[in-house]
Amino acid sequence: MPTPSEWNAAGSVFGIDRNGTPFQLGAVPNVVPQYGAGVIGAYTKDSKVEAGFVLKTLEDFTERKGWSGNVGANLKSVVTIGTSYGGETRMAITVGQPEDAAQVWFKTSGFRVEDGFKYFLVREAYQAKEVIFEVKRDDLAKLGGDAVVKAVEGKFNIFDGSNKDSYLLKAKLPTFVNVCIKPREIVVTGAGATGQQTFGFRDPIGPILPVK
Repeated sequence: MPTPSEWNAAGSVFGIDRNGTPFQLGAVPNVVPQYGAGVIGAYTKDSKVEAGFVLKTLEDFTERKGWSGNVGANLKSVVTIGTSYGGETRMAITVGQPEDAAQVWFKTSGFRVEDGFKYFLVREAYQAKEVIFEVKRDDLAKLGGDAVVKAVEGKFNIFDGSNKDSYLLKAKLPTFVNVCIKPREIVVTGAGATGQQTFGFRDPIGPILPVK
């Protein structure tokens, strides 16, 4: 996951539209995750995302409301960020056979698998309470330049990154957020004479999000 999220918790269902944009459908009732120790290894993922998405994430998880819309950023500009996690971590695991409950919920909610769309049940999720964003100095202007650095002071520890060509924004989050997930894809297994779909599950084939 390129940024931490309260979405995609264990036991939830999300979709990917034709443009490769994820969206949340909801949590499956009666699917309760159990929490245990989970260690996220030394891992940094570089992702290309819109500046506005990064700003909204920073705003949400630092509880610093109102500043992201005023920093003069081109919110649609694409920036490259490196994301890693630390601090207190844990794993949330759905117990039993959540696929059965998810299948019933998906069907009774009236959802359909349309051409070009994909849907997933989150089976497991790693969660963390500390996030580190590495933003290239060349990309900082797309996030509002020094205005961002000043706005997040007191919320993030800000220091130079590799070869001092980037900023590292490191923050302890007020709550656990989902940072890595293990999903199962919801697939159509048949359709009746009326077009009513039946569903099954499989492990995802290839990347969930399109590679940019």
